[in-house]
Amino acid sequence: MQKSLVLRVDFADADHYFGKERNRWAKGYVLVAIEEGLLNKNGERLDPNEPAGRLWVASVLIRVLGYEEEAQKQMSTDITFKDKEAISKEAAGYAIAAEKYGIFSGTSNGEFQPSVSITRAQMAAVLDRTHKKLQSVMSKDTFIHMEGNEEKIKDLIRRGKSYQGAEYLFGADPSSTEFFDCSSYTKKIYGEIGITLPRTSRSQFQAGKKIEQTELQTGDLVFFDTREDEVINHVAVFICFYK
Repeated sequence: MQKSLVLRVDFADADHYFGKERNRWAKGYVLVAIEEGLLNKNGERLDPNEPAGRLWVASVLIRVLGYEEEAQKQMSTDITFKDKEAISKEAAGYAIAAEKYGIFSGTSNGEFQPSVSITRAQMAAVLDRTHKKLQSVMSKDTFIHMEGNEEKIKDLIRRGKSYQGAEYLFGADPSSTEFFDCSSYTKKIYGEIGITLPRTSRSQFQAGKKIEQTELQTGDLVFFDTREDEVINHVAVFICFYK
C-alpha cells in the first residue's frame, strides 16, 4: 500500500475543518503528527480549536518519547492523584507515565488536573523537559547494529515474520499486533527481544549508529528518504543482499 493513499486527516470531524481546502495551513502539521504516531486516530474527534489540557499534552509527549506501550500497560494501575476520578481508565497510564518521566507532576495539593489548559509558558517548560528526556533516550547507542548475537538476530527475524499479513495503518498504535506502519513494526519486534527503539523512523535514525552499506548485517535497520526532501520517513529491517 502506498502511503499517499492514506495521507488524510482521518478524524470524525476532519471534513468540517479541512474540507474544501479550509485551514489548509494546518493540515500538513496534523498529517505529520499522525505520521509520527503522536495523534491517536481511532475514529475520534480532533477538535482542533479546543484548548490543550494537561492530560492531552501528556499523552502526546509520552508518544514522542516512545513510551506508549508502557503507558498502555499502566492503564489498570491505581492512580495516586487526589482527582483520579477525573482521569478516565483509558488515559490513566499517560498520567502515570507523565509523572514518572517528569513531564508533568501533581500539583501542590496532589491533583493532576487533567482538563486544565496549560499556558504558553507552561508549555515551554514542558517541552524543555521533554527535549532533555528525548536527548537522553536518543543518546543510547545500544541497538540498531546486531553484530555478534546470532540467536537474538534469528529471534528478531522470526518475530518479524510472525506478523506477515498484518495490515498497514498510517500512524498505527505501537502496541498493536494487527496494524503497523514501518516504525511501529520495527519498534514492536525489537521491543520483543528486549531492545527499546524510539517511536518514529526519524528518531530511530537519529538514535542509531550509522554504518556503511557494505557493513550491513541481518537485523540492522535501513532508513529511507522516500520524498527526497532530506528527511527520513521510512525504515526497514535488513535481512540479506540479493545476488
